[in-house]
Amino acid sequence: MSRTLGRGLDQGTPGQTYDVALLRRLWRYIRPYRATFLLALVCLPLTSACMLAQPYLLKLGVDWYIERGDAAGLTRLGLLFAAALLGEFLFFYIQFQATMLVAQRSLADLRRDLFAHLHDLPASFFERTPAGRLVTRLTTDVDAINEPSVLMRGTVFSLSSSFSFCSFCSCPTWPRRAPPAAGPASG
Repeated sequence: MSRTLGRGLDQGTPGQTYDVALLRRLWRYIRPYRATFLLALVCLPLTSACMLAQPYLLKLGVDWYIERGDAAGLTRLGLLFAAALLGEFLFFYIQFQATMLVAQRSLADLRRDLFAHLHDLPASFFERTPAGRLVTRLTTDVDAINEPSVLMRGTVFSLSSSFSFCSFCSCPTWPRRAPPAAGPASG
């Protein structure tokens, strides 16, 4: 693994981006944790669904149960609303923990490989390269990836926002059902 790290300490052209190539190179550090990564991705639509269900449940409560004075139906809907809140919290928590777990473990692997690569370099490399430049480059590059796990958090947030937006835009096209028939009036 350490052979691919040694591309020199060239600073490159300022402003030049290597997004796709960088993602490919970083993916090999995420790959061992792909099950946890997929768990985080599965939690994305579930979090969004629970979040989007809440205003819809409020609408149903006002339109169907408050308007008719159906306290039992409103109680059932309130329990469903509480379940949506709990589901949103639970899926977001799992998503966040899984994302941070993958990020921190993959960064630990990256640091381990960087150290192993440095350890294998010949002494002549250290004679030519100023120690300050080497340490600065190693710490700032890894910290840039870690800040705060930008790669993982940014990707997850973008996917979550996109899913929520698409789901929200499709809400007006959901089929409308007739309100449930009112039960026997209680005295």
